[in-house]
Amino acid sequence: MSFRSRALIAALFMGLVAAPAPAQPVTDSAAATIEADLQRYFGKTPGVVQVNPEGKAYAVTLDPTPLLPPDLRAKVELTPLRLSVTAKGEGLWAVKQDQPLSLRYTDAPRHSLTLTVDRVLASGIYDAKLGLFREAQVAIRKVANDETRSDAATGEVMRHVSAIQDIAWRAQAIAGSTGADVTDRTEMIGVSNSLSIAPVGAPPFTLDLRLDRIQTERSLTGLRTEALHDLVRFMVANVTPATLPAQQEGLRQRLLALVPGVERISHKAIHSKVSIQSGGLTLALDRATLTMEAEGLSETANARQSWLIEGIKPEAPLLIPAWAGPLLPDRLRLDIQLGGFHPAAPLRLIIGAFDAGAVPRLPADLRQRLWPLLAPEGLDLTVQALELRAPAYLAQGSGAMHFTDGATPPTGRGAITVEGWDRIAKALEALPEADRPKANAALALIGGLGRAAPDGRGLVWDIDAETRPGTVLVNGLDLSRRAPK
Repeated sequence: MSFRSRALIAALFMGLVAAPAPAQPVTDSAAATIEADLQRYFGKTPGVVQVNPEGKAYAVTLDPTPLLPPDLRAKVELTPLRLSVTAKGEGLWAVKQDQPLSLRYTDAPRHSLTLTVDRVLASGIYDAKLGLFREAQVAIRKVANDETRSDAATGEVMRHVSAIQDIAWRAQAIAGSTGADVTDRTEMIGVSNSLSIAPVGAPPFTLDLRLDRIQTERSLTGLRTEALHDLVRFMVANVTPATLPAQQEGLRQRLLALVPGVERISHKAIHSKVSIQSGGLTLALDRATLTMEAEGLSETANARQSWLIEGIKPEAPLLIPAWAGPLLPDRLRLDIQLGGFHPAAPLRLIIGAFDAGAVPRLPADLRQRLWPLLAPEGLDLTVQALELRAPAYLAQGSGAMHFTDGATPPTGRGAITVEGWDRIAKALEALPEADRPKANAALALIGGLGRAAPDGRGLVWDIDAETRPGTVLVNGLDLSRRAPK
């Protein structure tokens, strides 16, 4: 879905900001006032916006179909969005929706897309002063997507089929000190994705992904709703690919007003009972957890991201030999932090340098100009935790690196500890005889660089790229002097 299409839907709610909240009873004149206000966003093309009294509420219908270009080669069919909107006074609106949805896009023979939703049941309280829903809840039943693309030049055909059994979403928003503070939770049950690519003259490629459940929790602090509203209104009312060169200065000013958009972001997603299949390989995961946080998204920011993958179970009798079983990890954890970057200044540079009437649209030297703005004092990357666990071993690590610029080698320190080095060697004894000498030589070389851990459990590799910049010391040994000439 394009930005303009998303903006059309978002503007339906944003249009209520300027619309008066009429007192009861509902009248035709009040409905006409709301409709006229919404037409400021969507234009007066007949059939796009309709508002009619419906008991004590207003029936609002948005149908973007008449806004599609008349010379569009593709055939598009989509369900109009139908809402029941009730004015509650003091800038509050109760919004309800209960309907199926569908989208069909056909550009034969190159592209076809069918998206269906059996039922969308939604309700919420929209706050015109806040510019967001104070509270909202949505239940979606049976989402199905089927998309096919054909490359006319190569004859390659790609098909993507996906489905979700149920989606439940709840959100809340309050006024914060620098903007709106938003939290939301989503749960998706019965998720499946199937991708197949059929190249001409080659075997087809298939990838199947299935998940029992996906749970997400998100929060945004300091969301700049006024600037966001202004951007959406401008995009809907003015900007198309044809008019972008003439409108880009107005768009630029609104994008600059939005930077950086929020003050803080946090996101946590838990994927349960994951199955990935491709060819003869099946990979199952009990749980995959992704956590992301970013603070101070203005002049100086810090970000942290972690991955925890548990219960990894690869199954590929024809691809994975028996000797490799004890070496394959069943748990992976990575926790990293990035600090010292300045997101606002580079964004302002990109927005200011973009020229829709030029080719290319961004100047060739933009990349060289970005780094001094992105990290004037350099970037700091910290590995808070690294863990790789397998039946034969447990590897753990941590460290920190400082990047001065994009060309100078980074500096930093770190350490890696491995328990079970002897079990790794034991597993490699089952290698085919022809491969065993090389594997043993590599194991001896790496193990020879290690030292005994203080507690006597495993080996430790202390990595130092800070004492002598430009070189890497492992347990005090300069590896650059041992590298082959």
